[in-house]
Amino acid sequence: MKRALALLLLLSAVLATVVPWAMACGDKFLVAGRCVSYQRVLKARHPGNVAILDNATSKAAAEVHSSKVKDVMEQAGHRVTLVGSVGELETGLGQGGFDVVILDLSDVAKVEQSLRSASSKTIVLPLMYRASKADLSQAKEQYAHTLNMPSRRNKLLSALDDAVGQVK
Repeated sequence: MKRALALLLLLSAVLATVVPWAMACGDKFLVAGRCVSYQRVLKARHPGNVAILDNATSKAAAEVHSSKVKDVMEQAGHRVTLVGSVGELETGLGQGGFDVVILDLSDVAKVEQSLRSASSKTIVLPLMYRASKADLSQAKEQYAHTLNMPSRRNKLLSALDDAVGQVK
């Protein structure tokens, strides 16, 4: 009996010294209080005013609504406004402006005229829906920031953050 107890104490002493070193690389994040918060990762470096032009015929705009991108942008720290028409966008630009306007590539020509007349520093972020590599590279030559939908949320937030950073 004494021998079994001594062996048990010896085994527990050895395990007590080995276990802290035996934790794998990711195990330290599983310890209470040391985990990385998902919302904390998605915080914007440059929060800004963002307008999304809601075009009913655009598949890219429909993708933005279906994937709840607006909620993700707001959680990251951006102020997001859904705009129903180019006229509403012009009114918003006159009242204080937006840092970035997210819209379908087909609507860019109409909006750029409004931006020139308002003489604002607003960046246009055109969206394309399942564009080919050739179409995407052509759009990237014309515009500094473009995005092909459907896209991962972090990719959208990264492009948006870069665009807002260029304005500020």
